[in-house]
Order: sequence, then structure tokens, then C-alpha cells
Amino acid sequence: MPQPFRKLRYRPLPTGCRVGNRKSIRGVSWLSESGAACWAPVNKAGTRIILRDELWTIRVFENGRRKDIGTGTADRKTAEAIAAKLALDAIHRKRGIVNAAEERQAKAAEWTIREHLRGVSGRGGIEGFADYLRERQGDARHVEDTLKRVERIIDEGPILSLAEFRADRVVRTINRMKAKCGRGSQWLRSESMSVETRNSYIRAAKSFARWLWRQHRTPEHQLLEVDLSTNEADRRRRRRVPDVAELPWILKAAAEGPAIKKVSGEARELYYRLAVGTGLRASELNALDPARMVLDGAEPEIIATATKNGLQARQPITEDLAKRLRVWLAKKRPLPSLRSDKTSVIFRADVAAARELWLKDAKSQAERRKREESDFLQVANKRGERIDFHSLRAFYITEAAIASRDPKTFQTLARHSSAAFSLAVYAKARNTHLRDAIKAMPAF
Repeated sequence: MPQPFRKLRYRPLPTGCRVGNRKSIRGVSWLSESGAACWAPVNKAGTRIILRDELWTIRVFENGRRKDIGTGTADRKTAEAIAAKLALDAIHRKRGIVNAAEERQAKAAEWTIREHLRGVSGRGGIEGFADYLRERQGDARHVEDTLKRVERIIDEGPILSLAEFRADRVVRTINRMKAKCGRGSQWLRSESMSVETRNSYIRAAKSFARWLWRQHRTPEHQLLEVDLSTNEADRRRRRRVPDVAELPWILKAAAEGPAIKKVSGEARELYYRLAVGTGLRASELNALDPARMVLDGAEPEIIATATKNGLQARQPITEDLAKRLRVWLAKKRPLPSLRSDKTSVIFRADVAAARELWLKDAKSQAERRKREESDFLQVANKRGERIDFHSLRAFYITEAAIASRDPKTFQTLARHSSAAFSLAVYAKARNTHLRDAIKAMPAF
């Protein structure tokens, strides 16, 4: 049975102490701040005093490792009783009478759910879900977004303990939550939450529940059976992918147009060409470094480092785009950059200007009236689909799907975890290809 003991602490010699022996033990005496007489033994060198803790400690060995457990008591008999219980528990655990996993879960139940989420620092602290995410994922923004979504579920539940973090409670809380829109402290609440937003909360909650289960803090994955919503009819934003014939008009409107948000038309044109030529997102385009571009040679490419998944991306580009970049950089001009929260506003302004150019290009009034009824270069078409800057990435992925000869090439260019996701979410079927497929089918 482990015996309780009081730990020794080594402290510097008190000011004004005197050396003296007690019962043949070398030590020093001094007066405390309250004027009480104190004495303590010293080490062999005579440079530090040796003090014993008032509270008792029990030393045990688990899986070959030494572990000191504080009893929290200064009474020896109480400490011995605690040591006896620990020894009995060890015997029961060894014989299978007590389940070690159940013990860990009982211990975890003593902490609040927010402590499991964020962790507790300092001595005796616990590792939290936040620590796990930061170690595994490099994207700090994604980590913080995931934590904030879980925290909002906890706050609006309210969910205070692990026992309350159940599938029915979490789903009911998410269904009751309203979507937030706005910026900073200016929050507005809409009537309901879109499917995509709801799914983002479910993913965050499921990842937290899965981590709790793998850490043996819960007996099972509480949200394993919770499914994501796939109701396409409830989607709030339907992104429109520009047609191949629309893109030249957009580039022309940008090049010939005035500065928007202090960004020249020439810079916007190159920015759009980079987007459709690489499939990079706005934040990735803004972080491009000319030193990481291979623009000469037979295989030009752009190396992006500030990617969404934190991995370096080597995107091959066309000779035409490489030539345009060489000309731009030869004039010692910085690469164009648009604020991520303004890209869609600027892009839609150029799309609207492109439609005006296209309407003015009509050869007759009859042709103009026909064009005005068309969805060509409309920001929002009759099906409710809206165009934004991210549509250029969808354009790139759509064209990559058409041009690629195998799924792996297409997936690599799209930089997604699977080709199935790229096809389901980004790639769109062109009307011309649908018509060609119908014409090629046999008549019955």
C-alpha cells in the first residue's frame, strides 16, 4: 500500500538567519515577519533551507510511471485512509472489477463543458478541444470559427455539462437558433438559418463530440447519428457560373472601366485572369509572391502558400497568363490585390458594366430588345442564381472538369479532398454540352 508523505521544498536562506544545530541536525533559525521564531534544517552545502509541505502526498505507479497525488489534508490518518482507498481501487482495476474508462469519464464529468472546449492552463490543467485543433490544423481562422460555433450552441442551449451535450439537445438548439448577419457589434437576426449555415454548426458540434469520445471523456459519440441537411430547395445562395462567352465581356469592361475602390481597371482585369487561370480564392490571390512564380520555361506555374488548408499549392498556368504576368512585373508594379470583403462588390460592378457594353453592341433595336430579355451577363438570372467573385473559381473548376481526362487530374487542379465534392458543389454542366449529349442520343 502506498504510504503518504510530505514533500520537501528547498528555499533560499532567510535574511538574518543564524546557524545552529537541533538534536545533531544542522539548521538555521530566524524570525518571521510576524515575529515568530522559526527553525529549519539546511542542505549539505548549507545554501538552502529544507521545508516540508503541510499537506500529505501519496505516490502511486500507473503503467510504470510515477504519479504523485495530493490528498488536500494535513491529517496523517485521513491521508492514510485515502492511500488505502487508492490501493484498493488499483486492485479492483487490475482484476477488472472497476473499468478504467468509466473512471476517466467520471473524472471528466466534473469539468464544465467550456473547460473541455477551451482547456484549462496552468498546473493541474486539462487539454481542451481548442488545443487539439491548433495542433492538427494550421488554419487559425477555421479553428476559431469552429470553436465559436460550438460555444454558441453551448450558450443558446444552454448546455453546461457533458451529460447535456446529447444529440436531441444539440439538434433542438441548432434548429432554434436564428442566423446572424452583419459585422462587429451590429448583429441582425434573420427569420431562420440556411441549410449551409446549419450544416456548419452541425459539423463543428460533431467534431467536438467525436474528440470527446476519442479522448474517453464520453462513453460514446453522442452525435454520430446526426446527419447534415441536403435539402437543395432551402439553399439561400445559388451561385451562377459565368458562361465562356460572358468572360471576355467582363474582362473588357474591367480593363476599360474607371477605378473602383481605388483599384484600377487594368489591375482588376489581371486579377480576374489570375482567378480564372488558377482557381485560387481571393485570400490566396492577395498573398501571392512574385518570387514564387515560375513564368519562364515550358511549364509555367504559380506557387501559393497562404491556402485554405495550409498546404502549398503548385498551380500550372497557361503560356498566355504567364506572358501577361511577365509584362506586368517587368514594369515593377505590385500584383493586384482586392480586399476579400470587397471582391464580390467590385466584380459585380464590372459584370453590370459588361452587360451595358454588350447591350450597346447590339446592331439593331430589335436585337437590343432581345438582349435585354436575356440572362446574359445578369448579376442574378431568372432562376435566382447570383454571380460573385467566387464564381470565377467555379468557372475554373467547371472548365477543368471538361478538359481533364481523368478524375485525379481534375481533383488536383481543384485542390479539393475528393473529386466527388468538386463535381457536386462547384462544377456545372454547360447548356451547350447538355444539348450536344441529347443530340447524340438515339431516337426512340
